Amino acid sequence: MTPGQPAASEQLLRKEMALLTAEFATEQALVSLRQAVRDGRTADIAQWAALATEAVMEAVRLVEVPAESAGAFTTSRDLVINALDVMAKAVEADDADGVVSRGELVGDAVANFAVFLKGFQS
Repeated sequence: MTPGQPAASEQLLRKEMALLTAEFATEQALVSLRQAVRDGRTADIAQWAALATEAVMEAVRLVEVPAESAGAFTTSRDLVINALDVMAKAVEADDADGVVSRGELVGDAVANFAVFLKGFQS
């Protein structure tokens, strides 16, 4: 270990703390997203869907996915991105029903991806 650099255990601890923070942020954004969907608050749905996606993507950065799971990882990640894109189109079209239904799909995709990522924690 060189002076000024954290030990490997400290680096691992920092990574674990960052991952826990990303997971907590994902969970909290999903709770708020689901409440906004139940209430039909389209502006809040768009906001929480984006935040939930951002939080789960932060977890992606911190998890090491083995090569044999790369295909499933890519599929799960793409489902999140595609669901968010479709919801954004509903927002642009001012389609309130579409925002609600697609916001729910974003929540499901993010939740499923978060569960998938949990399987790769160190």
